[in-house]
Amino acid sequence: MGALVDAEDILARYRRYRELTIKHHNDAIDRVATDTMLERARQLGLASGRTFTFDDEQEWPLVCDLALYTAPAGRSRAVDRHTKAALPKADGEEADVLRAMAAARYSLWKVERHHESTGVILTDTIRGDEVWLVDEAFGYVAKPGWIAAIRLLPVAAFYVTSGTMVPIDNEAIVRDLSDRLSWVRDRDKDRLSTDPRLPVAVYRAALQHGVLNRVRYRQMDEALPLPDMPPA
Repeated sequence: MGALVDAEDILARYRRYRELTIKHHNDAIDRVATDTMLERARQLGLASGRTFTFDDEQEWPLVCDLALYTAPAGRSRAVDRHTKAALPKADGEEADVLRAMAAARYSLWKVERHHESTGVILTDTIRGDEVWLVDEAFGYVAKPGWIAAIRLLPVAAFYVTSGTMVPIDNEAIVRDLSDRLSWVRDRDKDRLSTDPRLPVAVYRAALQHGVLNRVRYRQMDEALPLPDMPPA
């Protein structure tokens, strides 16, 4: 993964990328029609008719992720429309983030080890390659062998998360996902990051098995979580 780099410099850069990612995700989701949000929520069983039916706030990011990063066949994704409109007015790190949003990669990632500087090395369990993830909270609690479904953004030499994370860490959810993802073996694996069936299957399984109650979304200025509380 290259020569040892200064952890503080990398973390400072990561924090700027995270702030910009949050900003542009919020700007993009503000432009998504309510009907689209309801449609994505219904895919997860989180809406009935024109009413959202959330049990807790941890479920809303899953709907936002689908609304931004997936679309029915023949229709453009909200993230692509946003980046197309915003890129001409952006430069530097902001442009990096917008391009990374358009190229975001969704998969089931296994923690291999901690990076020599900061962050963790992940293996894509579907494609088999390794990436370097820098995420201050996740890196703090991550342990080798953990598996989680995450959408990653390639911002520089490393990746950052889009903000959602689902732990895949018990036999029940593994069996459920194996059944839901049986079609993966017959697909071009390089196309999976934009196939809406992958995150939908993961999120439905997560909701069914109650794994989201161990995920807490941390604010930029919030203290790091205890090691037994996987963050995103």
